[in-house]
Amino acid sequence: QLSRLQQQAADRAAADAVAAKIDAIGTVTLDSGAAIADARATYDGLTDAQKALVVNYEVLTAAEEQFAPLQQQAADRAAAKAVMDKIAAIGTVTLDSADAIADAREAYNGLTDAQKALVVNYDALVAAEKQLSRLQQQAADRAAADAVAAKIDAIGTVTLDSGAAIADARAT
Repeated sequence: QLSRLQQQAADRAAADAVAAKIDAIGTVTLDSGAAIADARATYDGLTDAQKALVVNYEVLTAAEEQFAPLQQQAADRAAAKAVMDKIAAIGTVTLDSADAIADAREAYNGLTDAQKALVVNYDALVAAEKQLSRLQQQAADRAAADAVAAKIDAIGTVTLDSGAAIADARAT
């Protein structure tokens, strides 16, 4: 009889210890992870008889349900911030900015829709891409014009033998 009473008292004490850990969770915030994990681990270590004595178990499950989205929101904000930092790092767009712009675009494209919605400087990425495209087109135009100018310069003094060089410069 005494052994049974001792076991019931031990079970009650174990259940009360878990209930106290659950109560200690309080308002669920991003800082609640350790307290929730500790309460869960301690609860999971109880016997079925002890688990039945935990009167506030639903508080633990509610805390777990509240904590998961907080973690996801924090992860989303961190992912968005990493992309915003890459966009901000582009700075003034030059022809040498291509790798930084491509890296920022790739990082942005890798985000979820929820994370993309948090990127407040996305317009700066789009503007940088447009500016880079203009600079690349200007560089290509300049290179093409320089090639034609070089062919014209190569004609030199026009003679009867200059026909092929003139035709080549005109065709370019």
